[in-house]
Formats: sequence, structure tokens, C-alpha cells
Amino acid sequence: DWTVSTVTGADWSLGSTYAKATGYNGGTTTATETWLVSPTINTTTSDGAVINFDHVIRYVKSATDINNHEMYISSDYTGDVKTATWTKLDYKPVESATQTWDFYAADPIQIPDAYLNKDVVIAFKFTCNDQNSTTWEIKNFNVKEGKTEEGGSDTPTTSEPKGSGTQADPYNAVAANKAASALSSSDKKENVYVTGIISKVGDFNSKY
Repeated sequence: DWTVSTVTGADWSLGSTYAKATGYNGGTTTATETWLVSPTINTTTSDGAVINFDHVIRYVKSATDINNHEMYISSDYTGDVKTATWTKLDYKPVESATQTWDFYAADPIQIPDAYLNKDVVIAFKFTCNDQNSTTWEIKNFNVKEGKTEEGGSDTPTTSEPKGSGTQADPYNAVAANKAASALSSSDKKENVYVTGIISKVGDFNSKY
């Protein structure tokens, strides 16, 4: 029951397991603005509402490309994205660190209190110019009662690269993978620090 509303260019495509947005097709890049709008969601809740989904973003070629992936919420959408009142959500798009099509979890997004106890829609907005287009894929979208964790966590995020690789500011696993993928086979990088969690799997328990 998701709907696609395209202002210009290429439409979101809806597959059997995921949705995809890109302005690139057959060697040609088309300037695009296309919206993927959820069915109506009733946010009647006593303890907040949180959005979760999995995503993958690839082919980011400039610092501004990553900003072409946005999320919005509206309580007065009636079928026309141009006339609805939209509030931008705190979505943090991140390029795939592994440069594969493996999906990874987006950071949970708290629905603003102003949109609780209402009928709302959530929209994914994708844009690109005619020079370059990323590809954005999304699946496993859900909204559940609750609140996102506040004040941070000691557990490294699995979706956003962090750290500079120094002892004082070590890479998390995503940043380490991204740094490694940027090296050629002849490159060698020493004295790089990585932080992470070593967990017990079966009867194996590494201690470092």
C-alpha cells in the first residue's frame, strides 16, 4: 500500500522485498525528485513511536550526494506531496562501507511528539541531478511503540562509520571496513586502532 509520487525524473521502484530509488538507467542519469509515501499510520501511543528499517546507499561520489536521501512525516497528506505539510525527520543516511548490496540497519528514528496520537504518513524523498545518481534501497520498515536510547551507548554502531583510526579515536568496525576497502592491494597501513565487541559464538570465546 505504499505509493510513489514523482515530481520529476525516475520513479521509486517497488520490488517484492525492497524499494529502490535511482536516477541512473541504461547509461543515462536523469535529474530526479521522487517520494515514497507510506500508508496511513496511527500513532496512538503512551510511550512514543520509533521508526526502524534496513537500507543500503551506494555510488556516493561527492560530499553533497549523501544529502539526497531524506525522510519526512505529515499529518495532512491527501495524495499530493506538493500540498502536504512536511516535517523533516532525523534520518542519518550513510553510504555502504562495504560497497556491496548487503542491507544494514538505519539508526532508529523517534517520531516527534507533535505527531503522536494522530494519523500520519512517513515519506522517503530521493533526489539527484543529471550528473550523478546514488542508488538507495530500503526494506523491513516498521513503526513500534517506544523511545530511542538517549545519551549514546558503549556499543559501536553497525551502520555509521566513526573514528579516525588513532588510539585516542579508534575506528569502529564500519569505518575500518571502509578504510580497508579504499586501499589497493599493494598498500599497507600500520598502527591502526579499531574498537569493537568480541562475543562468544558457540564454544569459542576469544579474550583480548
